[in-house]
Amino acid sequence: MSTSDDFLANYSPPISKLEDAFIQLETLSKDEVSYITNLLNEQVVPHLVPDVSNYAPGRMRVWMPYEAPLDSPNSKSRPFTPGLLSHDIWQWIVNLCAKHQFQPDTCLISKNGSIKPHRDTTYASSWALGINLGQCNWNIATQRDLQVPDHTMHFTGGEVFNFDCKHVHSVTDVIPDRWSINVWSIADTNAARSNNIQGRLNDMLDANENVRIFIESYKIL
Repeated sequence: MSTSDDFLANYSPPISKLEDAFIQLETLSKDEVSYITNLLNEQVVPHLVPDVSNYAPGRMRVWMPYEAPLDSPNSKSRPFTPGLLSHDIWQWIVNLCAKHQFQPDTCLISKNGSIKPHRDTTYASSWALGINLGQCNWNIATQRDLQVPDHTMHFTGGEVFNFDCKHVHSVTDVIPDRWSINVWSIADTNAARSNNIQGRLNDMLDANENVRIFIESYKIL
């Protein structure tokens, strides 16, 4: 995968190592942005709840099709829980991910609110897929060992991209009606195995057959 020259031209300053952390995939048309935004307003707004993450004050969110556990060093046994099951929205996400050869296992749909610098936790594979639907500044560290983002991009809406979610990243200067969809594949790393990520996911699916059926009907890879 490569980052287009015209996309990089909007960044200041261009960085040769950006592709280690961020890869632009496409920019959705205005009609496509309008379509998915209307779906989110119709089908997601009634299910939005305040984000409990300490790095996302003011953000509203909902998970699909299940919520992944936000483990911490002091809590490594939190369960997966069922999320929103919207066929129209998940089909749109699955189709977009298939176009870019990305396996969508879970996603967080959010509205409003800035996001402080953070890395995504153990459940997530390194590379995630982001869909930005509104104006913001999107920031990422170009190296994994950096503790703060060192590169900023101004997004206007419709950007679709891969990013290494183990690099510190944040979102600032968010307009009030901005939507965001972040999609992850469930990790199969040593850390994920030692923390029983797949086992915890299977426990939730065994207890919620409707979620398992929903997921199985949309598998793409």
